[in-house]
Amino acid sequence: MKRDFELKASVVRWPLKEPFVISNFRWEEATALRVVITQGRFRGWAEGMPLFYKSETAEALLESVERETANWHTLPSNVEMARLPLPGGARNALDCALLHLSAQKQGVSIHSLMGTAPPKPVPALATLSLDTPLAMARQAAALPAITILKLKLDAEDIGGRLAAVRKARPHATLVIDANCGWSFDTLKSAMPSLVRHEVAMLEQPMPPEQDEHLEGFKSPIPLCADESCQDINDLDAVARRYQMINIKLDKCGGLTAALELARAARERGMELMVGNMLGSSLAMAPAFHVARQCRFSDLDGPLFLSQDMTPGMTFVSGHFQPVSSQLWG
Repeated sequence: MKRDFELKASVVRWPLKEPFVISNFRWEEATALRVVITQGRFRGWAEGMPLFYKSETAEALLESVERETANWHTLPSNVEMARLPLPGGARNALDCALLHLSAQKQGVSIHSLMGTAPPKPVPALATLSLDTPLAMARQAAALPAITILKLKLDAEDIGGRLAAVRKARPHATLVIDANCGWSFDTLKSAMPSLVRHEVAMLEQPMPPEQDEHLEGFKSPIPLCADESCQDINDLDAVARRYQMINIKLDKCGGLTAALELARAARERGMELMVGNMLGSSLAMAPAFHVARQCRFSDLDGPLFLSQDMTPGMTFVSGHFQPVSSQLWG
């Protein structure tokens, strides 16, 4: 049986302006899986990113997609796509490419297709790469138009780095991402400094396997689950330990799954954040459809690239603007 569509998958490399460092990883470039689905005169495309903490690579995502789709004769629905036994980044690229294709074929926008509100500009959040206190303060000072700063911090000199950034940006909203790099003792000892410097949220302080320490812990600032909340199946346990979740389409497997996860989390009274795994404006575009529901929108991946998609995501008056429909949506 001959296919009535064409599916092409490839690895795309996005060099960074400079290395990006967190507590347990370092990037020189962002590598993405790109999926392009063509049907007649219509085309949908998207990019998905590997999860470094699962030792995934874009090449491995590509192999998984090629194996899964080799015998496809018809395109699955997005509901069927969500059930595929693939890494989240691979399902994300397939799901969002199929949504884009469906919208093109029907002559409607993605938000009309999904039954959601149109994407809107979101307050820009910029991430400060892990470095010395002075260097992180310089990073913060170099972003005067961005009022929300996320500090990547390991367990060393938390107070010193935080104090330096707060001095450089006394009125900015500060959030912290520990990327699983702290212990429970570190969390407790750092809390007075976090409160003193008015940190608005702390993301994933410990590895997921240590989350039981958070049961019954009364944190004075909201704790946000990232690695601990991969998809909707983690939500019941996470809701007992955290007050927020960071929704990343490359974890949960696409926009279809992300919107379902957002709905379920809000039903449990949790606040939301939407995040990214670095990447281009094409990788960020679907996340804007989740961002309207979120307290924080961490969509700054394209800021770290030496070159981005055209037309790409833009920054105007302290806000990230949704991508042009020429790119996606």
